[in-house]
Amino acid sequence: MTLSLFEQLKIAGKLPSARGVALKVSRLCQSETVPLAELARVIQGDPALAGKIIKLANANNARKFRPIASINVDTLLLVGVHSIRQVVFGFALVDTFRKGESRQFDFDRYWSLSAAMGSVAQTVSNLTPLAPPGELFICGLLARVGTLCLATARPTEYDAILLDCAQTGKSLLECEQRVFGSDHRELGQALLADWGIPKLFHEPIFYHEQQSSASFEAGSRAAKLVTTFHLAWLLAQYFVGRKAPTANEIEQIQACAENLDLGADQFSTLLRLSLEEWRAWGQLLDVDTHAPPPLFPEEPA
Repeated sequence: MTLSLFEQLKIAGKLPSARGVALKVSRLCQSETVPLAELARVIQGDPALAGKIIKLANANNARKFRPIASINVDTLLLVGVHSIRQVVFGFALVDTFRKGESRQFDFDRYWSLSAAMGSVAQTVSNLTPLAPPGELFICGLLARVGTLCLATARPTEYDAILLDCAQTGKSLLECEQRVFGSDHRELGQALLADWGIPKLFHEPIFYHEQQSSASFEAGSRAAKLVTTFHLAWLLAQYFVGRKAPTANEIEQIQACAENLDLGADQFSTLLRLSLEEWRAWGQLLDVDTHAPPPLFPEEPA
């Protein structure tokens, strides 16, 4: 039986793994009864991680008057006990994979895009009752983890792929399939499933680049999640790219907003709040953010 790319990398020890506090949290979360007080104590021992989890808890607590200011059992419950392992692992990836051997993969841009995707997905969740905002932030943050894994596990081959795409205009997915017999979407989905991200989320994430290829029932939660992650991908590229989207991209963005039942006022709110979240997460995660150009030509600069 031919092993999948995920299985090959896992056997070779090339997949990201938990270390330090993330490893302690992972072990605690594997208990049948998660010891919340002990979990809170471990997280408190890492002030930077604690600050990120507090921000996620406040995202889930957005409609409450009193903000969360410390790590305790109630904070962990707001983030979601079953999500804590994924949350901590996601933040550990940001700290661990700031750079790598690949010379063609832009690690800084990757993390800026990922933070933007997480921020848009989180904001959509604040405007529509799809899922807790903190969960969607982590899903957006990790949506493109397959590219990160290939760039760090197979840097020489991936550099050749990225150069080929840049020089020929071929799609990244096409070049990955030709070299690896798989692509970053398939690898990313396997990684997310392995890390405990529910199928409810990792299946829609698979289609974040190619929404039209998804076959979920129209109007279903899964279909709306696909739209959410596709919108997050489109807006993240706009935020990070320092140039206004094309007419076709604007049409796709507006179609996503309509599919999520976001009116003109809500869409303006989505843009404003997503940018605010991106900047806030950028400071917390130490990734680049900036003010993008106006989305629509008629908007004042």
